[in-house]
Amino acid sequence: MTDVGARIRLFRKNRGLSRLELAKELGLDQSTIAYWERGQNHPRSSIFEPLCKCLGVSPAEFYAAR
Repeated sequence: MTDVGARIRLFRKNRGLSRLELAKELGLDQSTIAYWERGQNHPRSSIFEPLCKCLGVSPAEFYAAR
């Protein structure tokens, strides 16, 4: 899997989280999650570790996903 947005969507769904739930955990708007998942934007580097924590994966696991 090469698309960051697809990985976010995959791990979010695996955790049973809605976009709204993930956004609330990160202190963001759900439209931000939607933009990421559609590939219109990417998470800032400062939010990447908290994102991985919410998704239940390490950064290495995130990028290794296929």
